[in-house]
Parts: sequence; structure tokens; C-alpha cells
Amino acid sequence: MLLILRFKFMFEKLLYLLSFYFLLGGIGLICIIRKNKGANSKLAITKYVSYIVVVFGMLFLIKYGFSKETVCVICVVGFYEVILAGWLIHSMSGST
Repeated sequence: MLLILRFKFMFEKLLYLLSFYFLLGGIGLICIIRKNKGANSKLAITKYVSYIVVVFGMLFLIKYGFSKETVCVICVVGFYEVILAGWLIHSMSGST
């Protein structure tokens, strides 16, 4: 029982800490976008929101007992990105 309460407390601390950091990042992003209005502002906001969705989505999957599935998804997506990056580098170098 004590272990479950410790995990709950640790998870809540992690959630508050990540929320605080994302809030600071959002404030910083807004300040930067106000100074430099351009085409990249929409892309930056889209990236920021997608990072929030991914990070908090993974946290809640882990909290509700989907740790193994979460690790598998992260590994598959990471493997795909490594293969894609290698393919792009290979195709940009002009090698056949």
C-alpha cells in the first residue's frame, strides 16, 4: 500500500513539474513569436502542442498500466525515424 501511495505522489510531482516546464516553454514561445512574426510561428505552435500531447499521453498510458505497450510504441516509432533518417541521408547524398 505504501508503494502505491509513493508512486501516486511521485507521479503527481512529475506531472506538476512537467506542466510547469511546458507552461514556461509556452510563455517563452509566445514571447518569441510576438517578436518574430513569420511563417515559422504556426509551425512552432503546432510542434509545441504535439509535444504536449505526446508527453502527457505517454505519462497517462504509463500511469494506467500500459507500460509495456508504451515502450513498444516508442521503440517502433524510434526505429521508423532512424530508418527514415538514414534513407533521407542516403538519398540526399546522391549515392545509389
